[in-house]
Amino acid sequence: MYPRPHLRGIPRELRDEILKAYVKVEGGYTYIFRSGKLTAKGQPVDLALTFTYRLISEEMRGLALGLNSIIFSTV
Repeated sequence: MYPRPHLRGIPRELRDEILKAYVKVEGGYTYIFRSGKLTAKGQPVDLALTFTYRLISEEMRGLALGLNSIIFSTV
């Protein structure tokens, strides 16, 4: 039986590419003033992966906002 793979067990360079692909959204994020929410393609931004491991959380800090543009919507 093989050990279960986990994200912490792969090399940092590959993990960085996986995290970038996880947070990158075509068209970026939209901030809607009326609701006070940040959305991606009309859906809430999902960064649940940041709650899995402390190491992953630290590596993802600022990544989503650094890779995606933010559009501010007043309507």
